[in-house]
Amino acid sequence: MAALDRRGVSLSDSRSRWPLALAALAGLAAGCFPAARRAVAEPVAAAIDRLPPPPPGATPEVEAAMRRLEAAVPAAAGDPTRPAWHFRPPALWMNDICGAIHVDGWYHVFYQLNPTSPEPSWHPGQTSAWGHARSRDLVVWEHLPIAIAAVAAEGELRCNSGCAVLDDEGTPTIFYTYVPRPGYQPPPDRGWTAGDRQQLIATSRDGLVTWQRSARNPVVPRRATGIPAAFDRFTGWSDPFEWIMVPATKSG
Repeated sequence: MAALDRRGVSLSDSRSRWPLALAALAGLAAGCFPAARRAVAEPVAAAIDRLPPPPPGATPEVEAAMRRLEAAVPAAAGDPTRPAWHFRPPALWMNDICGAIHVDGWYHVFYQLNPTSPEPSWHPGQTSAWGHARSRDLVVWEHLPIAIAAVAAEGELRCNSGCAVLDDEGTPTIFYTYVPRPGYQPPPDRGWTAGDRQQLIATSRDGLVTWQRSARNPVVPRRATGIPAAFDRFTGWSDPFEWIMVPATKSG
């Protein structure tokens, strides 16, 4: 007698039906979802990512970073391990999403990017910038120009993580951590201490394409009143990820 499962169905029959059931599910998915239909029909290969040219008004640092990133795209396209569906940079190394914001029907993500090599940004001799992409549906992504890159003349080694917000006037604003290069001595009139990380902002007036650093930077200098001591023990508060709104009150 054939063995039966708990439903009274022959196990041999049940095993033989699994391939048919899986095939039926695959067919259903292919009929309902175009992406699934393509996946069933053929393996998915990562498409070549396209990087736009540097926009008018881009800083020299952004232009240089974009040229290096563009030069690495062909090699990245030939990598068989490159993700096909997961969000990815055009090439080289990326880390965390350091700013996400929805503006005028677009989902924007900014992310930690090393535009010079596939090495992590904290390795010796490496740097980080803010890559930028947008999407209507969080599935298909369009790469945009690099938002900010380290300014060597300001002693900047890396543009560390932070957040992206709209300020009180609706201006897109990046809030990020300036990481100085080792040995950099800031000018005395800055009031900075060598080695300090600082909190800087940059704003965009052209639809989140180019970004200008504020003349008021650093907006939250190290050792500022109100920063918890636990955040400021070594090199300063880093990687801000919260935007706290303090409501104003009227008297009378």
